[in-house]
Amino acid sequence: MARQRLRQPADLVAASQTIEQLQVDAEIRFGLTREILASALAMLTAGHIPPDGTTRIGGAALDERDIRKGLEKTCRELARYAATRAEKIALIDKANEYRPLTLT
Repeated sequence: MARQRLRQPADLVAASQTIEQLQVDAEIRFGLTREILASALAMLTAGHIPPDGTTRIGGAALDERDIRKGLEKTCRELARYAATRAEKIALIDKANEYRPLTLT
């Protein structure tokens, strides 16, 4: 899949739908989903796109909390396929970074 810059929510939706239709291994699917969700998070936090609870990207609503939960879950799933212990730990650490902030 050629990398291109996603600029609009419609681009994220289209990319997410394409990933869902691909006949690829779970590891590849999770990796692609992580990239789409990371792009969505960056666009949301920078204010380039507004949150939209009716739009879904990689199974998550297009708002910061849901995208973070999706990223956390995706990184944990990717960790299951890690080739080395170090890679697994790095993915779990990344999942923890993405975890939505709580008040407790």
